[in-house]
Amino acid sequence: MSDNTTQNYAEQTATGTSWKRAVRIVVENPLGKAPTLMIVEEEALVFGDKTITNPIANLNVTMDLSNPLHVQAYEVLNAIYVEARELRDSPVIVEPVIPEPMPV
Repeated sequence: MSDNTTQNYAEQTATGTSWKRAVRIVVENPLGKAPTLMIVEEEALVFGDKTITNPIANLNVTMDLSNPLHVQAYEVLNAIYVEARELRDSPVIVEPVIPEPMPV
């Protein structure tokens, strides 16, 4: 027996906003080859106080190191890597705490 009274239960019409955005960028930097980027796109939908995101596409880019923008991006990413590895590898210096002498 089919009960059509529960189809689309609490259905509402909503007005919202949607846009596309890059949610993730994966960089591959193989030795002796051009770096590549995989840019993962998603669509964001906002209805009232709810935001829904859905993956929609991947863009694959082979970096062209004769393109000034690609060179600039490569240099910035490399600088971030160097900074991060230096922070990770720097020794932590802990100053010794010398207790005050006890009063006599």
